[in-house]
Amino acid sequence: MPPRKEKNVQSASQGESLNMEQNERTRRENNLVISGLEIVECQDENLRKLEADREIVKVLEKVDSSITDASMLNKISIIKKRNDSSKQLILITLKDKNVKDNILKNSKKLAGTEFKNTVFVNADLTRAEREIERDLGKKQK
Repeated sequence: MPPRKEKNVQSASQGESLNMEQNERTRRENNLVISGLEIVECQDENLRKLEADREIVKVLEKVDSSITDASMLNKISIIKKRNDSSKQLILITLKDKNVKDNILKNSKKLAGTEFKNTVFVNADLTRAEREIERDLGKKQK
């Protein structure tokens, strides 16, 4: 009898883990991550935010002409600074999943701009999804 009970506890744990992963995916479904974008450092936080918004909109306009200002974006968060450089990892929450899909589909248009090979637009992935992509990348090499 004890092994069966242990198996049920293990199944419940796996189900809970899958549910958490699904909730995380749902939370991130309208998010994009922009990496490699250079944002000028300044003391005034409001000025820095305005400059970041301007740079982000500049990148997204190249990809999707329907985005003309930061008001079309739900939220912009600067996640972290890499190695004391001015390049940031930026999380953007969009108002509509269709806009996100359109941006991802057209992100290759950045190759013909001043952002070529420096700025990258990707979907916001969960930890499990990032691990899968990392493993697939290693297998392709």
